[in-house]
Amino acid sequence: MPNVGIIDTAIHPPLGILAAHIDTNGPYPAGSHTLDVWNNSGSVRGINESFGCIAVLDGVIPPELGQTIGWDGGGGPIFDGVSYALRMLQIVMQHQLLSGQFVNTQVDDQFTTAEVHLWREAIPGRMGLYVAPMLSFNLFFLTVF
Repeated sequence: MPNVGIIDTAIHPPLGILAAHIDTNGPYPAGSHTLDVWNNSGSVRGINESFGCIAVLDGVIPPELGQTIGWDGGGGPIFDGVSYALRMLQIVMQHQLLSGQFVNTQVDDQFTTAEVHLWREAIPGRMGLYVAPMLSFNLFFLTVF
């Protein structure tokens, strides 16, 4: 059993203790979006208060995306092994340096209808989203409360 320190657990808590909260500013339509806050049913929270997000497609999938059949878990199409040839969503996490400059610390490309994205570095400054044309995504931010 690996040793996990208190600090490691505080900045990267286990997935099983995180709660998913929908961002009521969404769904986010096609195009670029920059988020430093999200809306938790009327309560504005910073991106820096989250440990990751679940990005879920909102709506139908255009046939142009080129489906690749994969594992079928039997519980519906949300979390399965089906993927698509074209990128559906890109998430870019940025942290702010002491100079004030934002730098990319994580770039995730999503080719599935739903995916969990955990932040590699704690306390991000902002989040960039690129949603592919004809699509929209809901975000569920992962927090411990």
